[in-house]
Amino acid sequence: MFNWKLPTVLVSAMMLLGCAQLEQTSQTPEIQAAAVSSEPASVSAEIWYRERMLLPENAQLTLTLADVALADAPAKIIASKTMTLTNTPPWIVDLNYDPAALTEQGRYVLQARIEANGVLMFINTTSTPVFAEQDNKAVNIMLSKVATDRKAALFNTDVNFENTYWKLIELNGTPVVTKENAREINMTFNSEEQTAHGFSGCNGFSGGYQLNGNQITFSPFMSTMMACPDMDETEIPFLKTLAGTELYQINGETLSLVDAQSRVIMRFKAAVKD
Repeated sequence: MFNWKLPTVLVSAMMLLGCAQLEQTSQTPEIQAAAVSSEPASVSAEIWYRERMLLPENAQLTLTLADVALADAPAKIIASKTMTLTNTPPWIVDLNYDPAALTEQGRYVLQARIEANGVLMFINTTSTPVFAEQDNKAVNIMLSKVATDRKAALFNTDVNFENTYWKLIELNGTPVVTKENAREINMTFNSEEQTAHGFSGCNGFSGGYQLNGNQITFSPFMSTMMACPDMDETEIPFLKTLAGTELYQINGETLSLVDAQSRVIMRFKAAVKD
């Protein structure tokens, strides 16, 4: 009987091919497409706002496809497109991207903003998943108007962002309840000193901030050095989340802080300091 064996290299190659095929079958359609083609793909968005107003002639719209899977890290930009607006909304924008840049672990959203002379005018303040539509419809994005007066918020209100005592009522979507006889988490923005200061659950903290419309940038915070048994549950998450703030909004007596992924990460209530 004739006895033969496949060369070791060929056997190894066949095993690797089989593993690759098995892995591909478990991937999402977007990732499967990237594995077999390097051709660019595109997503379409319909962008608009409710206000009856005309934009400046030099207003520019930027649409970005971003991966926001990591909550404690900046969004990863997959693709971005900027265009000068010459007509009224809605605007239909096609954004090309490389499918090979997508991963199964990614969480992909569309972010849109309108700027004029470097000043932010409109932005989407809710997370907009990019692959939610299953029939190739354009993703609908509604933009919110940004306040241009630094003492006004996104919506007209009598409550000022600065020089108001703000009590924390929600952190990353979870209501915050102050324990009996405990001090509430709070912060105040001092307009004269351009510092934010308050109490983070165990220690007092303070740090500088800068405003551009309703965009806010914090400098590193400093705090006292007391140790408390529940710091991992309250103070550390609060300060870490606070540092990721990019926008603020005020609706009535409620202050919302929004991160770079357009997620509301904190809510405060205007209150009287104890």
